[in-house]
Amino acid sequence: MRHLHMLLSFALTSACTSEAVAPTAPLAISTAALPEATPEIPYNFTLEATGGAGAYTWSIVEGALPGGLTLGSSSGSIMGIPTGGSSTFSVQVRTSDGQVADTALYLKVAVLLQSISAATESSCGVATSGVAYCWGANNSGKLGDGTTSNSNVPVVVSGGLAFTSLSAGDYSTCGVTVSGAAYCWGNNVFGQLGNATNMSSSVPVPVSGGRAFHTVSTGEYHSCGVTPTGDAYCWGANDLGELGDGTTTQSNVPVLVIGGLTFRSVSAGGRASCGVTTDDIAYCWGDNSSGLLGNDSWNWSRAPIPVSSGLAFEGVSTDVWQSCGLTTEGSAYCWGSHAGSNEPALVPGGFTFQTLNSGSFHACAIATAGAGYCWGWNTSGALGDGTNTGSEVPVPVSRGLTIASISAGTTHSCALTTARAAYCWGDNLFGSLGDGTNTDANVPVLVAFP
Repeated sequence: MRHLHMLLSFALTSACTSEAVAPTAPLAISTAALPEATPEIPYNFTLEATGGAGAYTWSIVEGALPGGLTLGSSSGSIMGIPTGGSSTFSVQVRTSDGQVADTALYLKVAVLLQSISAATESSCGVATSGVAYCWGANNSGKLGDGTTSNSNVPVVVSGGLAFTSLSAGDYSTCGVTVSGAAYCWGNNVFGQLGNATNMSSSVPVPVSGGRAFHTVSTGEYHSCGVTPTGDAYCWGANDLGELGDGTTTQSNVPVLVIGGLTFRSVSAGGRASCGVTTDDIAYCWGDNSSGLLGNDSWNWSRAPIPVSSGLAFEGVSTDVWQSCGLTTEGSAYCWGSHAGSNEPALVPGGFTFQTLNSGSFHACAIATAGAGYCWGWNTSGALGDGTNTGSEVPVPVSRGLTIASISAGTTHSCALTTARAAYCWGDNLFGSLGDGTNTDANVPVLVAFP
């Protein structure tokens, strides 16, 4: 009997012991994808895992989270306010019983822009983080990514610089950093990079002179900038006086625009430049064979001369074939061969605009309510109204976007919404719309940031 009790006791003990040491489920990370983060908006997402025994301990074992975010080692929560760009990283979870699991994850941080610029076959923008992006044609390296390869999606401008604004030109690009330093990249045959050489560069190079600039503008073969004190400097080609220094000598370093004027802004165009002084007077200088100087003549000038009409201007924008200006009252005027006048002509339609930008063959502006309008040639859909029919009267940009900034290139246009999303439309042969295709669009398409 005693032997029978011992056998029963052993059997019961063995059963309990076997039940107690039953193997736990293998440890695995069940989170397969992360929700998109938005710059400057708090982010909080908790990673999940299954299996294992005991407490979980989380860590990043390869790569890094986007700037501003951290991973809680015990909670598995990714938290913080994103300040950096998207990233791929490997996360690992470990349990107290010694099991380990890891997986690769991608956290996309939406790119929100603070400025945008459309040019000839390319576009550029600056994110709220200060990171610069360009897309489209990359002849001479004007995208600034260290290559000369075209891209139909935005690429990051090399150098790790933090910019406040960029100006995309026909063959080169310039920008101003948060410290006020000017950098340029791309074609430099005429010294338009301003770095005391004539060597082209596919990465940003500092403009010589060590001056702080408030804004810069990149034209066809020259560039201009305005200092915080209102002095205007230009550099590059000067065969028709577009540098405004009283000569026709090209310069690969910035030269002062003569006349003792205090400028609020300056725009570099084809072979001419224009600017508006702090007392709201528009001046232009350089080539005038197309009437770009707006002074009711065809004579070119090596120094700034006032635009005719006596209008008070808020801003002015010039390109290869036309110049346009916005008065302090919000009326738009254009002049030049494309506008059919060598002095300011009122843009028809009775619109009141808050900002304006001119391309070579069309112009775009924003009405006071944030609606975008464009007018001029429309062969590739640069007006963005859903047609390819040109119009002398401003037509509304499609999709009902509320626009905060707009830029007219040569045959395409780009804009930023009040939500800082970037859209482009028009010619897309070289990817200047940045939507990942090379298909023209006569309505705005969203720029596809990585």
